[in-house]
Amino acid sequence: MGFLDKIFGRKNSPHEELPSSIGPLGMPGDWQPVPELSDDFSGSALDTTKWEPFNKTWKGRAPGWFNPSNVTVSGGSLNLSSRVEEAPAGYPEKFHTFSTSFVRSKARIKYGFIEAVVQTADSVTSSSFWLVHNQQEDWNEIDVFESSQAAGHERKFHMNMHVFRKDGAKLAQTYSKPKWVQLERRMCEKALVVAVAWDEEYVTWLVEGKVVRREKNEAWNHEMWLQFDCETMGGWFGLPEVGDGRLPAVFRVFAVRTWKKA
Repeated sequence: MGFLDKIFGRKNSPHEELPSSIGPLGMPGDWQPVPELSDDFSGSALDTTKWEPFNKTWKGRAPGWFNPSNVTVSGGSLNLSSRVEEAPAGYPEKFHTFSTSFVRSKARIKYGFIEAVVQTADSVTSSSFWLVHNQQEDWNEIDVFESSQAAGHERKFHMNMHVFRKDGAKLAQTYSKPKWVQLERRMCEKALVVAVAWDEEYVTWLVEGKVVRREKNEAWNHEMWLQFDCETMGGWFGLPEVGDGRLPAVFRVFAVRTWKKA
């Protein structure tokens, strides 16, 4: 059993063979787990005390629409599916052909170390994990990763930082700071440990315990939700081809583990 599993009291983890990040061990100060933002998805249904399988204000990225039925828990993972499925009656016409999935934490956190064990979908759809603060005054995001099996992106680990709204006003030009690194293998092949360490000074990304990016924290100082989704991104990755045999596809999250400084 690894250090992080001991911290969370997990036994017989199906992912003990995976390297555990040692981020909190390598950082100054004392750390404590945040149970309301941690889950090993060992049950048979989504823990709705921690997560919501929908977005109250966002129907999806057209043409894909978020279908809560595409969010399941089984086999030791949270499963976010995308499939060929028409939107229900009453949806705007721009939503069609593909149903996708979305999950958001009910709790929020300001600064911490958030780790996820993931296996992305083997599909052109995007498998994504990000932190967001979206309120009337300010709207900003930390994209831990976005991953797709679109041509040219198969092993790219995309990261970003956004500011969409500040001091009650939408920015005329969105602040965006994208960066990607090339992985040794595709994220859809087997589970991978990813993490973000976030404090008042820096935002740091890790893959398999290794730092792959670090940026000064210039604007990301709000409480944020954790969000996972599987969505269509036609303007970036292109749309899935109906009938190519790659849908339905599943983005699996085997564990989320969150710490904050004591």
